[in-house]
Amino acid sequence: MESTDRCINIDWLELYVYEPITPRDTTYFESRGLSVRVREYGTRHWGEVFTILDDRGEDFIEVRRAPRKTVNGHHSIYPDNACNLRLVNRYCYYDTAMWLMNDFLEKHDYMFRRIYRLDLCLDFKKFDSGDDPADVARRIIRHKYAKVYQSERTAHGRDYWNGCEDNSLSWGRKGSMIVTRFYNKSLELATVHDKPWIKQAWKRCGLIDDPVAPIIVGKDGRVVGDAVWRVEFQINSSARGWFVDDSQDKPEYVPHTIEAYWNRDLLLLAFKNLADHYFDFRIYEPNKKKYACKKKTLFDIQTNDTTYTLKNTLARRAYDKTGSQQLKWLMNIRAGLYQPDDVAACEALISAIRERERKNEGFEIY
Repeated sequence: MESTDRCINIDWLELYVYEPITPRDTTYFESRGLSVRVREYGTRHWGEVFTILDDRGEDFIEVRRAPRKTVNGHHSIYPDNACNLRLVNRYCYYDTAMWLMNDFLEKHDYMFRRIYRLDLCLDFKKFDSGDDPADVARRIIRHKYAKVYQSERTAHGRDYWNGCEDNSLSWGRKGSMIVTRFYNKSLELATVHDKPWIKQAWKRCGLIDDPVAPIIVGKDGRVVGDAVWRVEFQINSSARGWFVDDSQDKPEYVPHTIEAYWNRDLLLLAFKNLADHYFDFRIYEPNKKKYACKKKTLFDIQTNDTTYTLKNTLARRAYDKTGSQQLKWLMNIRAGLYQPDDVAACEALISAIRERERKNEGFEIY
């Protein structure tokens, strides 16, 4: 284990912006030397959807633009130059995630309007109180712990002959300013889709020993060994100032802007303020008002808590669908590497193979 730093991250970052006079379409980005991958169909609201790739051919930013028009030629909700920009999940785990997005806005002259959606998450094996997350989930379901805010709840889990176990809880109505989630992240990665960059973050924070090793799920549907759980807050576009900074003489609301999430320390501060309000539980006692019941403290986030650093993240896929078997094999190996020297050596081989293939020369690896 490398450290006990707080594993705080952005998991979703999407901005609502305006384009300048010159449309920021695929032609514009390709004219500036960027590669794009176009989705064949747009969405209900957006006529064009494409992804800008980074210099390694990996997804970087998804662009949704060209608002669809109604029958009478008018847009139902968006002006002509409106678009959404979403930083892909892998890049959200960079230390510089918000900086990368802001730099993209400035470089291509977008006008920032608001954060459309931002998911802020903290991963852990035990709560600061020492409680096991699975036990806490059971107590919530059994109403041993009662949540103070957000009464509308959904739960997902599994039935067993001798009982049931819920591994995912969420609170908040559709369209709420804040949606709160508490779930078994290890189980999700093992059963839904693997994201090596998340396990890489866990390694950096001392939650696991090997970010490449698969997460094992037994026949009973439970993760083998200690699972990593996540508390996540989805902050939607309706948010403006959503928590009070009372560290100053005059408490005031902190605006929901790019600057509020500039680095991991600020992410942890934001998470703390969200958790204080939206992850507030009381030990239920019949015939007592909720504020008269004893508070169940799960997180104890201090201002001097440390956060981790992660400058580059693991890739997920074998990049090329075509090409030699050796290239595909190396791409798969590259997707599982995380040590800088190993990555550099593997990428040197990949570059050599690509160059030889361009010249139609044979190249074998022994």
